[in-house]
Amino acid sequence: MEFAPKVPEFWFLFIAINLFFTCVAEEALFRGIIQTKLSKVIISARFALLAPVVTTGLFSLAHFSAGASYMLVAAVAGLAMDTFFIKLSV
Repeated sequence: MEFAPKVPEFWFLFIAINLFFTCVAEEALFRGIIQTKLSKVIISARFALLAPVVTTGLFSLAHFSAGASYMLVAAVAGLAMDTFFIKLSV
């Protein structure tokens, strides 16, 4: 018996569609709209980190159907994307 994973013929198309449509749409919603609006509403420097934390929480909850471990991965990825978003926005 040997390890022989089967990859569907459409895997490249699936990855391309996922990267260019799903990921871009998620980032536009969570970072571009939600985090930007929250950052404008939360004007106190004391609570400045609240916007990315709330955005990450919502991003993680959006992946609830995939299970707790995927939600954790989404939260870590969300925090990383929040960091990049903040660094590139300034």
